Amino acid sequence: MDTSRIPRPPVVVRDADAHTLLTVYLQDHHAGSVGGIELAKRCAKSNPQEPLGGFLRAFIEGLQVSQDMLEKVMAHNGIEPSPVKSPMALVAERVGRVKLNGQLVGYSPLSRLVELEALSAGVETQHNLWRTLKALPDGSLPADVDADERVARTQKQREELEEHRADAARIAFSSLGASRPAG
Repeated sequence: MDTSRIPRPPVVVRDADAHTLLTVYLQDHHAGSVGGIELAKRCAKSNPQEPLGGFLRAFIEGLQVSQDMLEKVMAHNGIEPSPVKSPMALVAERVGRVKLNGQLVGYSPLSRLVELEALSAGVETQHNLWRTLKALPDGSLPADVDADERVARTQKQREELEEHRADAARIAFSSLGASRPAG
């Protein structure tokens, strides 16, 4: 079906000042960090074995440091965490626990893979946050927040997390060749 002829409603652009836009942006990222830390804690609790368990414990510490840095940036700019968005991120993380994972109850190898993929998406978003904050005008970041260091840290997290995500995928689908129906 050719959708190029379907009329689209006009886009309405409201003029918002830069501080309002920064407020929304930082509050959204803060809420994401709240949900991401909660997800990482759940994943660590479900995967205490090494090497994944050790990685996740260190990973959570890194997420908490990043959240602390974000909160410093917010405070420096007179921005508070959203009283609605951050609690809703916790609710969304808990609702996300109710998903089909290939078995009726409990944790499965697919659960691990999906959680690590969600954490990967969160780290990618965090990486972009710090790249954006790095580009803000001088004076927008507190002196003790090093955006370059945060960009480098999230890049390292991306790489380390990818190793564990790839392992989880191999484990989840390792018997696929043996169980594939003949076709």
